Amino acid sequence: MKIVLVTRVYPTHRPGGMPFVVQDRARGLMSLGHEVTVLTTKKAGDGENIVAVNYCPDGPTEVWSREFSTWCEQECKRINPDIIHSDSTDLSRPWWTSFSCKTACTLHGFAWGAFFTQWNLFYLGKIDAMASFDPVAFVRERKVLNSYKTVIGISRHEWAMLRGLFHIYNAKLVYNPICSSFFKSPIVAPPSSRKFLCAAISGTSNRMFNLAESAAKRANVELTVLQHTPRTSMWSAYDEISAVVLPTTYSQGYDLTVAEAHARGRPVIASGIGSYLMEENPGILTFPMGDEDCLAELLRSELPAVDVTTANKHRPEIHAQKWLEAIDGC
Repeated sequence: MKIVLVTRVYPTHRPGGMPFVVQDRARGLMSLGHEVTVLTTKKAGDGENIVAVNYCPDGPTEVWSREFSTWCEQECKRINPDIIHSDSTDLSRPWWTSFSCKTACTLHGFAWGAFFTQWNLFYLGKIDAMASFDPVAFVRERKVLNSYKTVIGISRHEWAMLRGLFHIYNAKLVYNPICSSFFKSPIVAPPSSRKFLCAAISGTSNRMFNLAESAAKRANVELTVLQHTPRTSMWSAYDEISAVVLPTTYSQGYDLTVAEAHARGRPVIASGIGSYLMEENPGILTFPMGDEDCLAELLRSELPAVDVTTANKHRPEIHAQKWLEAIDGC
């Protein structure tokens, strides 16, 4: 099939969770024999040497704009794809509705998740007030999402919010892919001494890494915070630790570090909110959000073994197959 993947940001613009997901999905689909083209905003970085990436010649980079939407529609008319898929979406210009092919959207967070993240920050005293609740904006976002033939959530929490709060009852659940490098080397045993890791490309304040650092000092264990390690070599960083620590306030999306840690046989200690509470995965230990005492105790406690096969759903080729099944079932 001919497949178009639309994204406002790609790894050639900057590193990040969503752009990496698009790249890994594209490569996974190509490995299954499909013809894939990525449409993204104005070029701002180095090129891609595996996936065909077309850059909008006009307009701003990394944002949904009129120029980008107009160009995407023109490109799709030229390519005539079997599937048009968007990671997140343009809420102002639903240009994809003019096509008769299969259309789909994957959400990496949306209005309800952003609302609950605000509540978490307010609850912890990190912000003084929450943004005013605008039900009209929520209804508008739901209407735009329903203009796709398939809407996809990336975790049980996202899927449940789409079905139960946005009333998109036929929303599908497809887990994100991670880089194939995490599956290529044999799994090694954890280190003999306690070592923990916090890792993110952005949003470290909302992930409350400072809380993890304070808890690690109290527990007298080693903690490393990584932000700029190339992801193709990140697998070796996980091999050197006992577990990943994710004391996040985000109540949307699904942190790729969870999937990456499990792929290397490492458990995750995470805030008991959102996706990490709802996955019911024995490889995820949860604690009350913001509770430094409880986190410190978990850093000292026995850690569970991880069944690395639980990460298979994040393999790019398996993700691509599940993604195609979700869209074909629209």
